[in-house]
Amino acid sequence: MEQQENLLNKMVKEIAKENKFVNPKTTIFETVKNGYLGIPHKISIEETNKSGGKGKSLHLFLKSAPTGSRDVLPFRDAFLNEITMYEEVLPTFFKFQKEKGVKEPFESITKCYKSCSVENQELLIFDDLTKHNFLLWDKVVPMTKKSIEFVVKQSAKYHAVSFAIREQRFDVFNKLTSKLSLRAFHDFCKSSSILQTLVVNAQFALKCFDPRADEQIYNKFNHFLENDLKETALGNSGGNDVVIIHGDSWCNNFMFKFKDPNNPDDVEEMKFLDWQFSRLASPVIDLSYFFYCNGPQEAFDNLEHYMKLYHNTLGTSLKDMGTDVEKVFPYSTFKNHWRKYAKFGLAVACTLINIYYNPNHNEALNISELMESGSNFAETFANSEILDNQTYKKRMRGVVTHFVNNGFI
Repeated sequence: MEQQENLLNKMVKEIAKENKFVNPKTTIFETVKNGYLGIPHKISIEETNKSGGKGKSLHLFLKSAPTGSRDVLPFRDAFLNEITMYEEVLPTFFKFQKEKGVKEPFESITKCYKSCSVENQELLIFDDLTKHNFLLWDKVVPMTKKSIEFVVKQSAKYHAVSFAIREQRFDVFNKLTSKLSLRAFHDFCKSSSILQTLVVNAQFALKCFDPRADEQIYNKFNHFLENDLKETALGNSGGNDVVIIHGDSWCNNFMFKFKDPNNPDDVEEMKFLDWQFSRLASPVIDLSYFFYCNGPQEAFDNLEHYMKLYHNTLGTSLKDMGTDVEKVFPYSTFKNHWRKYAKFGLAVACTLINIYYNPNHNEALNISELMESGSNFAETFANSEILDNQTYKKRMRGVVTHFVNNGFI
């Protein structure tokens, strides 16, 4: 612990020096935990003058890795993944876009000031987006049409860079992917405690349906739970049509800035957070995760609108970089991927939508502490009282019904 504190103090001093602070005063304090794989703190660097007055300031967000339960969960791999994304993959993407003269490039990430990959001291220090009027979406409220469209277009721009580099500079693409821990998400979900939690939450979702009144939907969803859920939840997708995905697209991993904070349709900017589970996969793994965990019923009813929006944006972005979308990811392939891989979105929605309305998760739980405490992980993470929440049941029924009616399961 002392080593980690010394390292952090050194890094913060370096940030202050690099930003030309004179007589900096540094404060590190705890903050609300919104993610499950990191320990969050906020850092304030303030410049003071001889008379005691305040000058400029810098506000940072620290995310450090848990040191416990590393024998069962891939905390180190997840943090190394995110460090690689910020230090190598994303800078390469930005440089490529600049070389190609892209008019509207993907740049929806926060600034990472420092990172550390020393074992048991892994951490990243970011710009604190809340100080720039960025907000998390309220997870109990499905996203609006405009906000979904905004994320879909930004996702398309991000995936486009990956497709273009893979097609034009395959050696560069391979070098980048070789540095990622591509199995971090797979290993996380394959942990017995996590996998059991996914199963329990899916069983709660099944209980949103009556075996007789909803016989067709109940039986098809039950068949999915018994035969496909565990493999689907691992998020695997092979083939040649893969990109470096974001990998963890629930609402707490995006922050939004609104022109009018009271109008959720008035999105000005957004930032992707938490690149810990970035890996090689179909773009549909990202899109289905985001769409089914965050969208309202109206979005599901208009799926083709969002698919076309994504593909049109992808095509425009690829054209700017000199790649033909019909060569790397035609719409017919996209639709085939959706039929094959979109059920990943259903698998994670069973747990995420439960989390949204489960009072146990008003603040993100500390997974490492739960593992070490010896308590029943699945029971803590999943609470049967969720079935008394009518909003949860309505959203869960909507997602499952959509999958059955469209023949996706």
